[in-house]
Amino acid sequence: MRIIDADELIKKWGNVHCKDISFEMAVIGAINDVKKAQTVDAVQVVRCKDCRYYYPAEYDKKGNTCLLLYEMINAPIWVKEDDYCSKGVSADNGKERTV
Repeated sequence: MRIIDADELIKKWGNVHCKDISFEMAVIGAINDVKKAQTVDAVQVVRCKDCRYYYPAEYDKKGNTCLLLYEMINAPIWVKEDDYCSKGVSADNGKERTV
């Protein structure tokens, strides 16, 4: 997967009117522009709520816990659902959640 700057494409294609070109030509042009679009410096992240190491607050009344960090420092680390880290692993990657 490539992460591109869609705002640049919207600027380019935002002023094109359907009467100026056929729909087919517009689609071909858009596909070509997407193929040529510059990638942006970004990485996909796994939010804590979607991570296999996430331990929801329903199990620990003090808050949501990250089991991976817990194992690393042997102490509970409470996280928010929309937090993320570089060690995150998606819970839906075919493996069961560790909780």
